[in-house]
Amino acid sequence: DMSAIAKGWGVDQIGMLLDSMGINNYLIEIGGEILVSGGNIKGSQNWEIGIRTPDNLNDSIYSIIKLSDQAIATSGTYQNYFTLNGIEYSHLINPETGYPIKHEIVSATVIAPKCTDADAIATAVMVKGFDLGLDWINSLQSVEALLIIKNKNGNYSVGKSEGFNF
Repeated sequence: DMSAIAKGWGVDQIGMLLDSMGINNYLIEIGGEILVSGGNIKGSQNWEIGIRTPDNLNDSIYSIIKLSDQAIATSGTYQNYFTLNGIEYSHLINPETGYPIKHEIVSATVIAPKCTDADAIATAVMVKGFDLGLDWINSLQSVEALLIIKNKNGNYSVGKSEGFNF
């Protein structure tokens, strides 16, 4: 369905409206999908976007990304899931099997020029898994990603695309 791009598309639409009105400095956020343009309230400084630690224990920040004139979207399994008979099931469905995804990635943050694209790519990476997802991101122009995986011992590790330097 279209839920993998709906929030990103809405963000892009608002951004186009603001651009058409001559507004150059803005941050638009709908449900965690973000588009930034120009600088923050301090003027020429990039926007600072916090990437949440992917657990349900606290709202701490795992990483801060500084950017301008780009979109950022995160897809993850740490907020939208249910537990049945002691097994956690993601809200993300593998289109090949029809079942919820089950792998090591708990969060995929994607940076792209358009929020619709960042939103769709983040969801697709969650379905593809770590290795295939990172390889795919590295083949795309103007797209970068920060992938967070949860090891079997409960610790987090990070994978970054080749050009990720935010």
